[in-house]
Amino acid sequence: MDSPFLLVGLGNPGKKYFDTKHNTGFIVVDEIGAKINIRSAEQNKNYWIGRSNYLSYEIFLLKPLTYMNLSGVAVQEVYESFAINLQRLLIIYDDFNLPFGKLRLRTKGSDGGHKGLASIIYHLQTQNFPRLRIGIGAPLEKEPVVDYVLSPFNSDEKQKLPEVVGRAVDASLSFVTEGVVFAMNHYNSIS
Repeated sequence: MDSPFLLVGLGNPGKKYFDTKHNTGFIVVDEIGAKINIRSAEQNKNYWIGRSNYLSYEIFLLKPLTYMNLSGVAVQEVYESFAINLQRLLIIYDDFNLPFGKLRLRTKGSDGGHKGLASIIYHLQTQNFPRLRIGIGAPLEKEPVVDYVLSPFNSDEKQKLPEVVGRAVDASLSFVTEGVVFAMNHYNSIS
């Protein structure tokens, strides 16, 4: 039997962080859940997980609740519990190294300075898993990165966010149904 897909959105739990740039992964996973009608969901101290079937594919949606810097704890726990194939794991997260709204799907790579991704690489002991980076734009020259990523989207970004999130949802589901190469070729070039 084929491994289910595990789509992981990175973010921080709690109202304080709800609409911040660093929660882009959570926002996308919530939208995927709405689109594919999550049939069951549960939560523990480390994560929220939802499960659904989309077309003929079994999909788990995961939001680590360990805070960004410990995201790997939750990912490793679910990855091992459900015997996920590494190539059916997709990490969805914000990236200030990309212009706002730009999508970049990759099959592997370094953490690029993203603490959540660094934690996942550490806990899985590999960089060889797919990831979807969603551009949030760069901080101003003297603005600390931490302050920037934990700030809310500005009014212009809020207006454009639904379209960006929609493309990220489509890219994630294309990863499931068409494969990573197709999704990369289509969504990396149009954003």
